Amino acid sequence: MKLVVQDACILIDLIEGSILELWPRLGFETITTDLVGMLRKKAEQDRIQVRGVLWVLDSLVEAGIITYKNAASKLKRILDAGSRLPPDECSKRLDAWK
Repeated sequence: MKLVVQDACILIDLIEGSILELWPRLGFETITTDLVGMLRKKAEQDRIQVRGVLWVLDSLVEAGIITYKNAASKLKRILDAGSRLPPDECSKRLDAWK
């Protein structure tokens, strides 16, 4: 499966959370592009799934690559670095991953 990264924000979050090196273990081919906004709309029109950092963390946990505790720690690091992730979704995960 190919994944398209629409801007650097997800890569920055992956770096801040120390999960960039784990990304390839999920087996996805990554394509980057600078077409912000339009790419997401086009993907949704073409019925291509659009995912972000929280999905990456969920996938790493589900695949057994990282533990719940490790995922929570990485998410906290991402948030502390100033990420723009949705607060409600982050809180749900932090509570579930305690």
